[in-house]
Amino acid sequence: MNFSMSEIILVLIVAMLVLGPEKIPEFARKFGRFVRHFRKITDSVTSDFRKAIALDEEEEENKKATAGVREMADDLKKDIQDIMGSLDKQASKAKDALSSESRAVGETLEITTKDAREELSEGVKNISETVDGSARDLNEALTASAAQIGERPDASTPPVKTATADSAQPEAVPVPDDRVRASSE
Repeated sequence: MNFSMSEIILVLIVAMLVLGPEKIPEFARKFGRFVRHFRKITDSVTSDFRKAIALDEEEEENKKATAGVREMADDLKKDIQDIMGSLDKQASKAKDALSSESRAVGETLEITTKDAREELSEGVKNISETVDGSARDLNEALTASAAQIGERPDASTPPVKTATADSAQPEAVPVPDDRVRASSE
């Protein structure tokens, strides 16, 4: 409420005419109290409105902040779920790859072991046949040498044992005693 000086003088003149000069000081005091009281009320109401507006604004800001935090939390939750899904897929792929590799290694090991057994069995068979053939050749050579000398090996000569390819029992081969060897030399 801004009054100019001319307006204030006009109001005072009208008040003097209406109230008279005796009642103006009393009326001025009452008017002053009324104005002070009116200002207190208006200041209080204004302050309450400002506080309410500030609270509303603060509440709006809080709602916005809360919504922002919720949105961030939802985004973070989604990101974590995406990461977990990706990790699960990668772990599954790794597990499948390891399982496949494990099966391949097992199959390779089984084939290699089978091949090694077959080769070893074949080698043992070849060695057995070679030893048997050598033993027969030696027996024939000794028998022939003994026949040339005119002596036959007797029953007191201990037999030489050889293994056959088909049996685990060695075959007895007679070997001449020292007399036959000594005479052939």
